[in-house]
Amino acid sequence: METTQFVLASRPYGMPSAANFRVEKINLEELKDNEVLLKSWYISVDPYMRGRMNDTRSYVEAFQVNQPINGSIVAKVIESRSNKFHKDDVVAGTLPWSVYSVQNAENLRKIDVSKIPPYYYLGILGMPGITAYIGMIDICKPSKGETVVVSGAAGAVGLVAGQIAKIRGARVIGIAGSDEKCKLLKDKFGFAETINYKISKSIRKDLAKVCPEGVNAYFDNVGGEITEGVAANLAFHARIALCGQISQ
Repeated sequence: METTQFVLASRPYGMPSAANFRVEKINLEELKDNEVLLKSWYISVDPYMRGRMNDTRSYVEAFQVNQPINGSIVAKVIESRSNKFHKDDVVAGTLPWSVYSVQNAENLRKIDVSKIPPYYYLGILGMPGITAYIGMIDICKPSKGETVVVSGAAGAVGLVAGQIAKIRGARVIGIAGSDEKCKLLKDKFGFAETINYKISKSIRKDLAKVCPEGVNAYFDNVGGEITEGVAANLAFHARIALCGQISQ
């Protein structure tokens, strides 16, 4: 069976361009025992993928040149030689960016889309939601009346982390990269205050103004100068969840 896949053609330096990628056609092998034929339905494009395009050691394996990009995908089962899955089942897993693919059933999990939109499993019910939940609940441990700062607050993880802190009764400050994002955080998602780091002359001073009693918990997505500014405003016994340092 022929299919189309999206391949990393070369490693980008700085901002990736179309020249770093290639669309190609391949032929899939016949199904073996415990394998399924999948058709990709929803594909997640995440910030961490830029780091995977570099040939460096990290918490996740780097993409290989001339091999397909892979990531979180929701797919439909087209054909199955596994007892775990049947035709028309919907599954989630780390899969290649390909229209069709053949996968071992052990690498997949069946998901229920009867009442939940399938793409939720790439967001609130997927890696971003789980990441936010564990980082905020298990590490930051916000309580009523505390001040919590979230960097990358308008991203898939940051939004959920901020909402969890709000549910716990905390006062949440969001740091984002545009006035539009900051407005969205306050007007739609109920953040108490926001800071646009791209126009801030001093994150440290701006935080001091909106966090006069210090920061009790910090959910860090970006690192760098933003984290340095938050660190200068930490209260005694503050907790920090180092989720990611995407700026570095």
